[in-house]
Amino acid sequence: MKKTMNKLNRYFTLAIVIFILIAWGIFLYLVGPETIIQTLGVRNSYLAAFLIALIGGTSVFTTASFYATLAALAIGGLNIFILSFISAVGVALGDSFFFFLGSRGRNLSSPSFKNKLDKFSKWLYRLPGWLTPFFVFIYTGLIPLPNDILMVSLGLGKYKFKKIIPFVFLGDFVFMFLISFLSREGIKLIF
Repeated sequence: MKKTMNKLNRYFTLAIVIFILIAWGIFLYLVGPETIIQTLGVRNSYLAAFLIALIGGTSVFTTASFYATLAALAIGGLNIFILSFISAVGVALGDSFFFFLGSRGRNLSSPSFKNKLDKFSKWLYRLPGWLTPFFVFIYTGLIPLPNDILMVSLGLGKYKFKKIIPFVFLGDFVFMFLISFLSREGIKLIF
């Protein structure tokens, strides 16, 4: 019974994410990214990107809408370097919350969840010292998944925050730049 409920929850979550993406896509098609930028203004668009990155880039449920928003802002004409930098700062700050949650909230999680995270954390800990930051950069910079699990695992593994956060930020910047650049260039190929 519990496995059936877990499957239903996964399908329901997937359906919600797909619905949000489709609804956002229809909204962007009807309104247009340029109109959004004109309405918000350039400065407010960067501020919106930061706030959406801070909140939206940290959760499995909101990541897809954050990526769509970032793409829309890039297509709308914002400078993709500035947009990527501001978004990377927001996402890195959100990721920091999960790192500290992992390092301070060890006793608050359920035993089964803690076991899974401990396994991942131990795997990370077994990597050579130079390889962990490289893995963090690759994960945050090239893999389109939320950084929650990675950051909680790093917190559980008692990694030093100041040694990891530059690689998290660089990875986030690269990923935000890739989304922005590919969105802008992809739309040029279509139209």
